[in-house]
Amino acid sequence: MIDESIYQVNLKSVYSSPAEERLQDVKLPNNWSLSWHQVETLKALRDPNIDVIVNTAMTGDGKSLAAYLEVLQGECSAIALYPTNELARDQEIQIKGYIDTFKPANNPRVARLSSAELEVYAENEGLRKSAAISTLTNQREVILTNPDILHYLHRGAYLVPGDSPDKLWGRIDKDF
Repeated sequence: MIDESIYQVNLKSVYSSPAEERLQDVKLPNNWSLSWHQVETLKALRDPNIDVIVNTAMTGDGKSLAAYLEVLQGECSAIALYPTNELARDQEIQIKGYIDTFKPANNPRVARLSSAELEVYAENEGLRKSAAISTLTNQREVILTNPDILHYLHRGAYLVPGDSPDKLWGRIDKDF
């Protein structure tokens, strides 16, 4: 018989150091502070000379908040790609929690855009998929989707003959 009590593992929590720099134009809820990687991510997002940002902080360390801080601070839109619909659903809940906590003046609206949601929305509203996508992206500041939808949008798969090639992609490219 093996004594299981000797096989105990105690893991310390992940610690991300607080930011030494405080961004004056970032309004945080009371008793909130940012970690260094969140500040650096936000600074990179604001830098027009940076095209790609990879934040490698650990799971649960606030990468999503860092990415959505601009949306929570003012008039900014964001599109996020998630590999699974379940992860997009989890992130939708998290972002709505941030909105409830931060109470931004612009009250950003969030939509998940997967093939299933698109199909249901288009059918319920009596719209073509292209019109449903246009409506959803025009009425939301945060779009959560997957790489496939983005690929199909860029390829023009939801357009009908005679539509402008930029009908859907142009808005997304400009605002998100």
